[in-house]
Amino acid sequence: MRRGILAASMIATLLQSGVVLAHEGHGHPSWQSGVRHYVLNPVHAIPVLLVGCVAFLVGRVVAARAARRRDDNSL
Repeated sequence: MRRGILAASMIATLLQSGVVLAHEGHGHPSWQSGVRHYVLNPVHAIPVLLVGCVAFLVGRVVAARAARRRDDNSL
């Protein structure tokens, strides 16, 4: 199963590599001042928020499974 997940993630990475092109706004010194570019620009902010939400949900699922296993093993 782990090989399947690894293969799927590698294929997804290869398919998305063409999409990772700079958008307009890169190269302007006013927009290149650190974190502000990623927070104020929706092209960056929306994917970061989505990844954060997915990471949070995955963390909750993993924690719930670990707690359930601990409860099952304590019987």
